[in-house]
Amino acid sequence: MGGSMSITGVPDGEPMKMGLSMFDLTAGLHGVIGILAALQDRHTTGLGQHVDISMLDVSVALLQNQGMNYLAKKERQRRVGNNHPNVVPYQVMPSENGHFILTASNDEQFERFCKVAGRSDLMKDDRFSTMKARVVNRSIVTPALNEITKTQTTGWWLEKLEADGVGCAPILHPDE
Repeated sequence: MGGSMSITGVPDGEPMKMGLSMFDLTAGLHGVIGILAALQDRHTTGLGQHVDISMLDVSVALLQNQGMNYLAKKERQRRVGNNHPNVVPYQVMPSENGHFILTASNDEQFERFCKVAGRSDLMKDDRFSTMKARVVNRSIVTPALNEITKTQTTGWWLEKLEADGVGCAPILHPDE
């Protein structure tokens, strides 16, 4: 109802639900925040409060980037799979032995990623040099980066990227 399924899934696939009860859980958290605010207000004013939480309100609030993009551009957000709508790379990357998350959230982090990867030359390529260019050229940038990250193990990437301050994380199973 809030729009999340319309933006969840692979670009040319059908809408998908999330793999967990995100809005149920988040509505509960918003409820706790409301209760704490009401208790603080009671402490200050001596008056009680009515706390009302709507799962629709919560689901719309969680559309942060997509909602902002719509309000700013009046364009419907397309599904981008595991990618971030405004940041490239901010996605699952293949490695020699699995996958990891790479979140080079700004040009400086991307430049450090390129240095770690031994590909500082990418920063001289107009398609890669700025976040805006990487988003516009996602269909070129992502496959190129995938080829680079496949050359080393997940552990290697995590060690090197973390040491250089580039956002990254392993993809773990609950039993790990």
